[in-house]
Amino acid sequence: MAYSDVYEMLQDDVSGLKLGGPSRVVPLVKDMRCKNPNSLVLFAGDTMSPSLWSSQFRGMQMVDAHNAIGIDFASLGNHEFDFGIEGFYNVSKASNFPWLNANCYEVGTKTLLRGTMPNAVKTFDHRKFGKVKIGFFGVMYDMKDSSKGLYWTDPIEAAKQQVKLLKNQSVDLIIALTHQTLADDNRLSKEVTGVNLIYGGHDHTSMLQSNYGTPYLKPDFDFRSIWLSRIEYFAASGSLTTTTRMTHRAIPIVEEMPSDPDLDKVIADYTIKIGILHARVIGTLCEPLDVTNKLVRAGDTPVGAIFSDAGLSFYGPGSADASVTNGGSIRTDKVYPAGNLSIGQVIAWSPFGNTLMIIETDGASLKKYITKEMRASCGEVVSRVFVNEAKVRRMDTALETYIKSFPNANVCAKAEERSILTF
Repeated sequence: MAYSDVYEMLQDDVSGLKLGGPSRVVPLVKDMRCKNPNSLVLFAGDTMSPSLWSSQFRGMQMVDAHNAIGIDFASLGNHEFDFGIEGFYNVSKASNFPWLNANCYEVGTKTLLRGTMPNAVKTFDHRKFGKVKIGFFGVMYDMKDSSKGLYWTDPIEAAKQQVKLLKNQSVDLIIALTHQTLADDNRLSKEVTGVNLIYGGHDHTSMLQSNYGTPYLKPDFDFRSIWLSRIEYFAASGSLTTTTRMTHRAIPIVEEMPSDPDLDKVIADYTIKIGILHARVIGTLCEPLDVTNKLVRAGDTPVGAIFSDAGLSFYGPGSADASVTNGGSIRTDKVYPAGNLSIGQVIAWSPFGNTLMIIETDGASLKKYITKEMRASCGEVVSRVFVNEAKVRRMDTALETYIKSFPNANVCAKAEERSILTF
């Protein structure tokens, strides 16, 4: 069983259906292990953040969920560093499973991130068919963010090195855990030989890809679905060569599934603690507010305007000419009904605790930035970095025309200095 990108302990309402929740995964794992002791549970990264609960509990609530599920091996995701190196180290110490990491290093020590190991080997034994030795390793994409006190080596080269090390241990199969875009997994699938199967994360979309080389699977996020795989290994015998046969099923986690009573109690305790934030009403939504990913990561949105306008309001009149908010920083993937608005809901929309910053630039540079953001949100590959703006369209007629006519515009923003507030 494999899953990734899980931040919530409760089920989500998705178009009228209740989906997700770790408590409903626990019985599936218990049933799987009962039917076949030679079973694995794998996690491909992203869990410490972002969510309202993580903003209060620093991801420790998700460790409780993973420990209850019974993970065998996990790999790192980009959100494992939202609370710094020490924050992750606290999580790794509380984890009843190893974190695999072959390409994320600490700047201060030039060694792999504390609380991780590059690879692992597990041997399965069957009384009738004998033993099979499986190697595992984990890699993630280069975040190019030195502010975290970390640096990353090329995941392709790191993967090749781990395959070589595992082959030297005479493993029969190699499974990679990755956390990167599907384009990067396509490349790893094609360029790294010796890997039998890849379980990935980061894209928040369930997919199975086998067009490039090694097949890879990515699950939906927040336990909305998981992958259940059956892997049959046939050792070489006589004139027959070694073969592997695999079948995979995407299993939606729905409300009708039984939950685990013990984990339900843990979740109930966290729910009581977080209830204080939901009880504090700070305003009213006059109409439903759409905070779904398909909206906030593809264009200018009302919720983005709320944050952008709030930033300008906080600094006061004349503080900045415009304000921009990264659509990827807006979370929850829900539609909120009209009615009372709590501080808990607002924190859930943007749970990162981001810093407000005013940047001095010029109109031409602002145009270049907005062009990059708009192109990243169009076409075949969407990078999910679209900005939500306040006052941008009102500050400059030429820039307003440019935005409205993108991508066929051929106008220039004015060259005078601009002050841009960003989150």
